[in-house]
Formats: sequence, structure tokens, C-alpha cells
Amino acid sequence: MAKVNVGDLVCMYRRKKKGMGIVLELTEDIIESAGVEDTTFQQVCEDLQAIDNPPGGTLVHKKYMARRDYGERLCHAATRPNLIRTCMLYNSSWARKPKKEFVRIRWFDRPSMYENAQIKEPEEWCPTDWVKKV
Repeated sequence: MAKVNVGDLVCMYRRKKKGMGIVLELTEDIIESAGVEDTTFQQVCEDLQAIDNPPGGTLVHKKYMARRDYGERLCHAATRPNLIRTCMLYNSSWARKPKKEFVRIRWFDRPSMYENAQIKEPEEWCPTDWVKKV
């Protein structure tokens, strides 16, 4: 698949309603772009893995609270906390592979989102591998 660049028209090719938007911003490392000092994407992934799979297991509620607290600590240390929230959302325990590269898209025709007819926000961050050039 061709690499997406700033200014490209893109769609979410796996969605029922693909939508169409323009790439406003591209980041190859979301943690670095968020402005968190002395923290790398690899460290964040390792920390989240440790939270999600503690030795001896733990209750789901405790995992959720630990993940939330970790995300809040990162947000307080970041110059762009919205990128940390995006990273935490797309790198949840359900994610099969870590998402490091993201694009900020302004939607002209919004794509569908699960059971909703379309996403609510006209502008959003999403993983680069979820979109392709039109």
C-alpha cells in the first residue's frame, strides 16, 4: 500500500461507508510527537503489556484503573495530551499490533463507525494503516 502524506485524499477502506478526507498532519511516532520527555513508544508498549498481563493475574477493573492512571500520568507530562489519549485508545489490550504511526484527517464525507451511520467528529487522529489514498 502506498504511504500516505500530508495533503493526500484518503478513505477508511475497511469500513462499510468509506468516507473521504484530507490528511492534515502525519506523525511517525505518536509518543515523540506528543512531547513526552524521556519516554519512548517501546517503553509505553512494554508498560501497557505489564499492566494488561500482571504476574498472577488481576481483576479487569484493576487493569482498567491502572491503565487509566498510567495514561493520565503520560498526559500530564505531554505537551500534546490529545495524542496520548489517541495512543492509549488505539493501543488498548484488544489491539493485535502496536499502532505508532498516525494521521490527522479532516473528513469531507465521514466514514461509518461500527453501528453508527458515521463518525461524529469532522476531524480525528487514526492509525495510518487504517487509511489509504483515494
